[in-house]
Amino acid sequence: MVAVAAAAAAAARVRRIHDHVGGVDAVTGRRYAAGDPALLLWVHAALVQSKLAACRAFGTPLSADDSDRYVAEMSAPRLFAAAGEQRQLLREDLALQTAEDVADTLGAMRRAS
Repeated sequence: MVAVAAAAAAAARVRRIHDHVGGVDAVTGRRYAAGDPALLLWVHAALVQSKLAACRAFGTPLSADDSDRYVAEMSAPRLFAAAGEQRQLLREDLALQTAEDVADTLGAMRRAS
């Protein structure tokens, strides 16, 4: 239970920081906010994909099943729920379950930008 409380406290600190981070994208001219759920999904998916890519690049690739298991374990709703998080982030679109879901999500976000 101590770990859950510590995770919840850490999540709250990060949220408070992100609540004050925003600006205008120098390339697109679009406004952004660090707490935007779409940006949070992109960052989360990119971090998960980066781990899988690093494993492949440095000679310790995961099998397809292990890659999918890693993605499911890193599912944002699961992580936020474990931290006692009850925000809007517990959304189905953050429920990446497979390595293919991660690639598809990042590809769709790239095409949309």
